[in-house]
Amino acid sequence: MKTTEQPQAGALSTFVYVKEKTEEGLSMIYVFGILLVLLPGTLYMVFSSLFSSSGADNVRSKSFELLKNHGSVRYMLGEDLFCRQQAHSQGQEYTDDEGHQRTTVVYEIKGNKADARVDAEMKKVDGDWEWEFIIVSAPYGTIYVVDHRND
Repeated sequence: MKTTEQPQAGALSTFVYVKEKTEEGLSMIYVFGILLVLLPGTLYMVFSSLFSSSGADNVRSKSFELLKNHGSVRYMLGEDLFCRQQAHSQGQEYTDDEGHQRTTVVYEIKGNKADARVDAEMKKVDGDWEWEFIIVSAPYGTIYVVDHRND
């Protein structure tokens, strides 16, 4: 009687072993599949956002550099400035009626004297990105750092 139970137990343990190895293999295929599908797209989005001359992050960082060096902004808000993206405004890219690509961002800057809202926009003219405007709206007034809207 023991001899008939042992082959069944061996077959059952072999079946369990094969099932576990198959599940591990499928799990590995799933993980690598997800990595191969998502990783390239994610890397493309990150690098295009960081190194593109038109991305919202790039417009935000370039405009913030101009603000840090602008005398009126430093006088009104303070010497120590910090940039903070507004939660509802990620930046907007669009094409205007004249066919120019534009990127607009809205963010906040904090200084040791006051806080302010920044509206900045760049447009692509003849293959080059140029400032359309950078406007700082502070509690004590508005500073037009760059304003080429009427040109």
